Amino acid sequence: MNLFKKNLTTCVITLALAATGTVAAEQTATAALSNTAEIISNLEKALTEVNNSSFAEARLHLKTARTAAESMTGDHAKIAQALASVVQGQIQANKGNVKESADQLSNALVLFKAL
Repeated sequence: MNLFKKNLTTCVITLALAATGTVAAEQTATAALSNTAEIISNLEKALTEVNNSSFAEARLHLKTARTAAESMTGDHAKIAQALASVVQGQIQANKGNVKESADQLSNALVLFKAL
């Protein structure tokens, strides 16, 4: 009888730990998708502001997108490439170069959407 109780207890604990691990993995995946959606949203807003030559507003959206992108996990090479496009777009926006900034931000949008 003791052996049965020990086996039952072990099975219950194993199932509880497995369920906890699954929930944690789902929360991590949801957070990553939310983070990517936030980055894409801010890049789209920044692109709109750059096209309207409203560089002060664009800087705020770019700063938010860049901060969120720097904390992303996943395919490091793709994230680095997308982040480099955001940085270049930010530099061009600071210079007041609408076309170059818009091109870089469009490229960053494509890369982040692919993640």
